[in-house]
Amino acid sequence: MLPIYLYAQNPEALQRWMQLQGVKFKPCFNLMGLAETATEGLILVHLTNNPQQLAEIKALATAGIKVIALANEPSGPEGAKLFKLGIKGYLNTYTDPIKLQHAIEVVLQGNVWLGQTVMSAMIQNITKTPALNTAWQIGLNEKELETAKAILQGKSNKEIADLLNVTERTIKGYVHQLLEKFDAKDRLGLVLKIQNWPVEAEVLTQSQA
Repeated sequence: MLPIYLYAQNPEALQRWMQLQGVKFKPCFNLMGLAETATEGLILVHLTNNPQQLAEIKALATAGIKVIALANEPSGPEGAKLFKLGIKGYLNTYTDPIKLQHAIEVVLQGNVWLGQTVMSAMIQNITKTPALNTAWQIGLNEKELETAKAILQGKSNKEIADLLNVTERTIKGYVHQLLEKFDAKDRLGLVLKIQNWPVEAEVLTQSQA
């Protein structure tokens, strides 16, 4: 298992994180130092107001260390900026320990952990420019199409369920079907596939020629 490091200057946050069962943290006191010496691992980083921390996080990600950033007041714009630097997860500093543990497991498996606020902000940023054509809609049934369009607007499952007057569980089923049809791992991947559909289609055509 990869080593899991912990960087926190907030005693209250540190105490909460130490409640995680089955996780043995290695304390980190110098982010740049870790980036220069470690080649693998995962680190929880408590975000501060120090502007230098952004460069440190980028250095960690470049070194191959999986970074989960925790903010006292998470926001979509901040999350989007951090993901561009290479972080793999973004949560509230005071999130439930069980949820944090799940996020760690997801990131260790090679995936990313996105909160709904950050996910919506990133999707809305990506979809500022509409997809160049609607060919991606071919093969979708009415409910899948309505769900996909709502996802492109950055709506959550609950918001889509309210919009379509169905249960949230039903929407989860539609989302699962969409992910399978578009061969996407998550909502963000689905949005990127749709937005780049002309490019995707061209690649598929060339590969089949």
